[in-house]
Amino acid sequence: MKNGISIHTRCKFYHLPIYCGFCGQLVTPQEENLGESGINPCKHTLFVAHSEGYEFLSDRAQEQLISKNYKVERDDNWIEVIKTTDEEEEPLFIHEILEEFDFPDALVVESIVGPPSGMSFMVGFAPTEEE
Repeated sequence: MKNGISIHTRCKFYHLPIYCGFCGQLVTPQEENLGESGINPCKHTLFVAHSEGYEFLSDRAQEQLISKNYKVERDDNWIEVIKTTDEEEEPLFIHEILEEFDFPDALVVESIVGPPSGMSFMVGFAPTEEE
């Protein structure tokens, strides 16, 4: 558990859909339907990310990253989180983002696809302040 974030890792059933544990909304469809309908984040979804980068980043997650001197760049289909230092800029990878967040009772569902892909897919959830 990092910064109050619990991580649930799926290796065998990585292909199954991911539902929000707080409201029950379908956030990611089954793997074979992913290209058709894409992701559907709910108000609890903090981020949706792959090994290659971020597909979704909520406003509250972005605000927390910016407050810690990260830069968030968005284009139509992709989000890049960049750590800036005096010397250089470097991307913040999906496993590193967990160390930066401070959301009480947050949960991350990580799906690890076996060989030959070896991709990792993560969806982060946390209750909202209003709850």
